[in-house]
Amino acid sequence: MIIGIVPNLRNRPALELAKEISHKLQAQGVCVWIEAEAAALLQVPQVVGCPLTDLSATDVVISLGGDGTLLHTARSLAEAEVPILGVNLGHLGFLTELETHDLEEGLRRLLQGDYTVEDRLMLSALHRTLHAQEETTPSYLALNDVVVSRGPLARMLTISILVNDQHVADYTADGVIVATPTGSTAYSLSAGGPIVTPSVESILITPICPHSLSARSVLVPANETVSICVEKSHGDAMLTADGQTTAALKVGDVVEVSRAPWAAHFVRMQHHNFYQVVYRRLGRREVKEIGGEAE
Repeated sequence: MIIGIVPNLRNRPALELAKEISHKLQAQGVCVWIEAEAAALLQVPQVVGCPLTDLSATDVVISLGGDGTLLHTARSLAEAEVPILGVNLGHLGFLTELETHDLEEGLRRLLQGDYTVEDRLMLSALHRTLHAQEETTPSYLALNDVVVSRGPLARMLTISILVNDQHVADYTADGVIVATPTGSTAYSLSAGGPIVTPSVESILITPICPHSLSARSVLVPANETVSICVEKSHGDAMLTADGQTTAALKVGDVVEVSRAPWAAHFVRMQHHNFYQVVYRRLGRREVKEIGGEAE
């Protein structure tokens, strides 16, 4: 069995945990591969250091960090369809499966094959522009969301939204978020969008700070294509995928968002009720932040 490990390089506890896990897995006769930069920092004997994309040859990948680390890992390994086990060392860890205190039992079950794999819908975004000197259409992959937003100037964008080439809405706003159900609990939620259970295969469109009393989120089937047309902008707008990959947009540019040909695959070891997870991660946290106690 080959197990890959991807720790958050900026999180020292994640790096230390990667070293600890490596020793434990090797003691069980498991071949361990670690993302190259992390492997160079850890210097664990007999560990294979390789580029992140080469972890596609492993049986399972363990992501050590928060949701950001898991998002990055899922995008990098999407085509390979490798199951990913997320261990939370971050702030919220909405997408991760285990906390550090669960890791001993989690590794045991992982080696025994005592787990299931949950698929999560991903998005593909194509950037079409009239301003490029060459005929190129850059593409971006996202598990949470694709966002078109204003640049550094505090001025709103004018955006048209089409679904399957049919006009749906015009927004004068700070931008628009096109999210998966997984991403409905991320930026889209902060912008006032609804929470969508992952079992509902859909794409969610949410305006950011719209200058309107009637602008609302729109939910469309996952097999449809959402086109975001930048009609007016004071300066460059920005395309962002999962808050980690960015590109500049100009007036006339179109971002086409559709279901990606690959899904993210998460290792699950616990019984998950989506609504309980939402309450545990978001509801109880809000109660604690205002000085109360959750039941």
